[in-house]
Amino acid sequence: MSKSNKHLFIVIEGVDGSGKTTVGEKLAEEINAVFYQTPSKFWRKKRNIVENSNVVIRFFYYFIATIFSTVEIRKILKTESVICDRYVYSTWAYHIVYGFSLLRFVSPFLIFYAFQKPDKAYYLYVSRTERENRISNRSKNTLKDRDSDTLKKTQEEFIKFSDLVIIDTSNINVEKVVNLITKDLGSGK
Repeated sequence: MSKSNKHLFIVIEGVDGSGKTTVGEKLAEEINAVFYQTPSKFWRKKRNIVENSNVVIRFFYYFIATIFSTVEIRKILKTESVICDRYVYSTWAYHIVYGFSLLRFVSPFLIFYAFQKPDKAYYLYVSRTERENRISNRSKNTLKDRDSDTLKKTQEEFIKFSDLVIIDTSNINVEKVVNLITKDLGSGK
């Protein structure tokens, strides 16, 4: 962890198949932090209600779910560091691609007035070939998980966030990704 005693809020972003969850869990274990996924369990159980809804309704569902997560994350940060699998960056990037074009005209950085701003945010990039390979090896996939064209466009939206540190996970294992992140955080091996 960093040299200060402050608890860190680290976000791991990426499209499906980039390794976010695996890297996030391993990183949390490595630096003794809480692993947190958005949407949280309550919201995750209900998301099938909005998955095929109008893009605006879907956006606000995830936006509100992330506000709820922010409240929980702030509580955890009082005593522990947090590694968060997906955050508001995902909500923004995916919904621009899904057609909520109004988001293109609003700076996503304005939202950090309402949300907990991460101390560091990482974007796990993955090549199309490797992403398709990883997704095909999963047991649970949605149609959206397998839509490579949409995921490519979403990846392009993520890369526009200037505060995301990009790590290409295409040809490196989980341990190497975690090592790169811990070194960047100042606790590397």
